[in-house]
Amino acid sequence: MGTYGKRRSRAIVFCASALLVLVAGLAVAACGGSGTTASGSPSATSSVPSFGDVMTSTPVSTAAPLPIPTVKPGEKPPPFADLLKMFAYDKTESLGLERAGGAISETGVKAPGIRFQSRGATANSYLVMPEGKGPFPVVVYAHGWGMGADLWLDEAAAMAKKGYAGLLVDEVGTSDFWTFGGDREIEAWVLYVIQERRALDLIATLPKLDASRIGFVGLSNGGVLGGLLAGVDDRVKACVLLGAAAFKRTGAYARQIGDPTAAPIRSAAAFARWEVRFSVLDFVTYVSATRDTRILFLVGRRDKPSVQEARDCLAAAPARKTLHIYKGGHYPIPPDANAFWRAWMVRNL
Repeated sequence: MGTYGKRRSRAIVFCASALLVLVAGLAVAACGGSGTTASGSPSATSSVPSFGDVMTSTPVSTAAPLPIPTVKPGEKPPPFADLLKMFAYDKTESLGLERAGGAISETGVKAPGIRFQSRGATANSYLVMPEGKGPFPVVVYAHGWGMGADLWLDEAAAMAKKGYAGLLVDEVGTSDFWTFGGDREIEAWVLYVIQERRALDLIATLPKLDASRIGFVGLSNGGVLGGLLAGVDDRVKACVLLGAAAFKRTGAYARQIGDPTAAPIRSAAAFARWEVRFSVLDFVTYVSATRDTRILFLVGRRDKPSVQEARDCLAAAPARKTLHIYKGGHYPIPPDANAFWRAWMVRNL
């Protein structure tokens, strides 16, 4: 969230030859599809072009306006089946894949970059691969607001040693998050979920990745994203939500601490209108809609909004949901908490 510590991204551009070595052997489909096995995992076939062959694929065009339903005071949100329509997208449109600048962590972990298209916008991601032939289960990582995807490089490298690939995706480029401003902010969240669904499509194009075993780890803003995504897309099998306090609770918290970004909700009446409008993105609703996805809520004891959010989700959600409270606050995540979710992911993915 905006009021918490930010971390600078340290991205570097690798030379083209180095990137080609790092992604050698990976294949991607120019239109977001590939051959699959009976289990749903991608299969390497001669008809799938190489990574270099898709660099000139045409980016997708700007899509039609999002179907955001309107909820008026005194009304209930639409049925969940209708809410899902917000997150629909054309799966036949090209991913428009491009090589991109890589990233390096403070400890020296390096990863090549891949750009892809989502509803006409360009998304940036980094790929961390284990050694070996694969196919490997893959964990998608989402960072907190104001941070960068390279935040997760060291953790992704630790998981790679256990045989798990990592796809680190940068947040949707927008200044609308946590402005409590209405439709533009709702649209930003919906576009963020659609971007992550496109990232799942990207995984299905890489033969060294096992698209039937996809996990997700999200911090703060990324944790909220993970809860929404898990309710919308059943391809996520194991989901770790770190410090995920969603809209209603975080809005109240922002007002309490005087967050300057919360100016539009200073009055009780404005906050009440905002709550009604944002009911279409109620975090508990989406987490409760998950069935087979295993979810771990990982929160710091001092991060009271996130603790209460997790308890509300546990009370409403189906089975296979776990809460672990560690000593600490919202951020940074202490080493023992990171070790806890890594072990949980290995058991559950």
